[in-house]
Amino acid sequence: MNVLVWSGIILCLSQSAMLSGLNLGLFSLGKLELEVQARKG
Repeated sequence: MNVLVWSGIILCLSQSAMLSGLNLGLFSLGKLELEVQARKG
């Protein structure tokens, strides 16, 4: 039972980290796109 609980916690943490990284990647991509549009005018 203890192993099951710990594996669940690790799974949740890894999912959270992956989604956080994905979110940051999308925001930086959006920011880059905005900078390109601003330079074009």
